[in-house]
Order: sequence, then structure tokens, then C-alpha cells
Amino acid sequence: MLSIRATERILIIGDTHIPACHPDYLDFVSQVRDEYDLTTHIHVGDVTDWQSASFHEHDPDLTSPGDELELIRSAIQPWAEEFPDLFISEGNHCKIPARRLKAAGLPKAFLKDANELYGTPAGWVWQPNYIQFELECGMPVVVQHSFAASLNAGKHKLRSESVVAGHHHSQAGVVWNTDTRYRRFFLATGCGVDHNHPAFDYGKNGICNIVSHGCGIIIDGAAYHIPMFLDEDGRWNGKVP
Repeated sequence: MLSIRATERILIIGDTHIPACHPDYLDFVSQVRDEYDLTTHIHVGDVTDWQSASFHEHDPDLTSPGDELELIRSAIQPWAEEFPDLFISEGNHCKIPARRLKAAGLPKAFLKDANELYGTPAGWVWQPNYIQFELECGMPVVVQHSFAASLNAGKHKLRSESVVAGHHHSQAGVVWNTDTRYRRFFLATGCGVDHNHPAFDYGKNGICNIVSHGCGIIIDGAAYHIPMFLDEDGRWNGKVP
């Protein structure tokens, strides 16, 4: 677990799956950050995709692991420049290189530090489990890549903390639970993937191509989902709600 000192104005970036990220998602979350003056930046996980090394059946028409690494290194640089300080709750796709090493019987020492591997700055803090912080009201918040299969399931799993999660690309929104002391929220961020990218063709019946584009924010103890609206050509309409 990583505990951080968070401001009360927090941006939560959804799954990006670089290099299979939507071409406008970086511009969108950057404008959300500026529009709402958000000063703590957290990524909910699946920063990278690694379809080439996935445990799903590999599409031979897509890139090799070496080629995908070069694509990731190139595509991640604008993110590193825009967000030099970023807390990351690693997702299942982030962990694919380490899982492949383990499957091959090789120690983790064979894998470089993520910032060294991708050329990202020291301000990117990669956390393999989850991130925790406390709001000014005393409410603890956990950012965990995968928490529940739906908003309703997430609401009923809440205990003493509020939770922010990603992973399920089609899930986005906020639900609340209330007890005698706190109002607890479950925030599903939505995501920033390019839903037409062939890396997402592995889902049954096209389920991986059904997505809710957007991100999450927390301001003064309240959580919100900010949707990224696309036009008829599949590009962001340039507006932040």
C-alpha cells in the first residue's frame, strides 16, 4: 500500500492502455485538470497495454513485444511532459511484463524499474497494489485498479473507506453510501482507450469495444465522473462539462 499526501483537488485518470489510447484523451484530461484546478494527479491503472505479451491469444498482425515497447516509449512521453508527477495504481496490463517473467521462471530483478523501462520521470510513482490517502474530513480513500464489476456491486462492497476504481471500461459514475459518520463513495472513472484499436478485439461479442470515456475528480470530499463526449467521427468534442 502507498499512502500519499493529497490535496482536496484530485484528478483520477482512467485506463489509457498506451499505445492503444484514444488520440484525444491526454488533451481531455489536461483540460479537466486546468478547468477544475486539480493539483494531485493519480492514474487508476493499465497505463500501458502490452497486447503483444498478453496471456490472451496474440494477433499475429499486431506488433511484437519489442515493437510495442518502442511504441509505448514514444507515446508515453507527452504524458510524462504534461504530468511530471503522477501516482499510479498498477493495473493487470501494467503487470504483464512481470507476469511473463514469472511464467518463464525468471526473477523480478530481470525487469527494469518502470520509469527506466519507459523513460518516464522519477515523479511517476508506480504502486503494485493500491494507493491510499485521507480527505480533510477524515474519510480514507483507496485507489485500486479493479474493485467491483459494477457500480451497484461496488457500493455494496464499501466498508470504512471510499474507493476509486477503473478496469471495466464500460463502467463510469459515482454511487454513495452513508453511515453515522461519513458519506462514502465508489467512483468508477471510465477510461481513455481507443475503442476501435485492434488490441481490444479479444473480448467476446465486442464487449471490450463498449467504453465510457472520461475521468474522475475529487473536490472538497465529493467525487465526480467527468465524461469525455465524442463527435460522430469518434473524436473528443473539445468541451469539458
